Amino acid sequence: MLLFNKYSPFVGLFNAGKWGITYLTNDTAVVYTGSVGKPKALFNWGVEQTKIDKILMPKLVENFGMVYIYNYYVNASKVEAFQKFNEVGIPCPPLLTKAEECRKYETVLVRKDKMRSGRGIERIRGDDAALLVQNSDLFIVPLLDILVEYRIFVFNENILGWQFRYENQPIILPCPIELHELALQAVKALSLDFGAVDIALLQDGNPVVFEVNTRPGLHRNNTITSLLHQRIEALLT
Repeated sequence: MLLFNKYSPFVGLFNAGKWGITYLTNDTAVVYTGSVGKPKALFNWGVEQTKIDKILMPKLVENFGMVYIYNYYVNASKVEAFQKFNEVGIPCPPLLTKAEECRKYETVLVRKDKMRSGRGIERIRGDDAALLVQNSDLFIVPLLDILVEYRIFVFNENILGWQFRYENQPIILPCPIELHELALQAVKALSLDFGAVDIALLQDGNPVVFEVNTRPGLHRNNTITSLLHQRIEALLT
């Protein structure tokens, strides 16, 4: 049995003649090769590891020679992700957890923690955020003065490529190589093997990491999808 999140960017990347994917539930699937359905790879792209997973999965990999790729994003909590970034010195927006911290900024961004795909973000006054900061379900950061934003794709400790975060950005600068290293560090800090890292240069030239997306909608980028598919096939041959 292979744990495989149905929203994973890997769904649909496998050649139907070589690979098969059979869903067992919304979050699990069997991935096999050939007509006999021989298990070839073990993926976990969104299901939290339990004690059983930690014992069973390594044995399956060891006994059957399967490749194991693990990708669980700390319960999708941006607060927890930022805390992990801070632990290893990755620059990210400061988390505002006290009323006096919120009041230092004219404008802040507020959203419920653990929400996905950029949904629910609100721009409000810092003074107003100070009244909400005791709500433990909120993620509050200052609105930063951004020069240019990028999305850098990482897989198996390698850079697949990058793109501008938004197509209509007024400033077009090639992605600095230093940001590639930060992207690798961010994915590693969350114990992931795949991620699309949203990262920016601020007006003062300093970099900042916003998040690591584990389901970034790869269908919008054929080049990245092709490279990712090649890397997967290289792992599984």
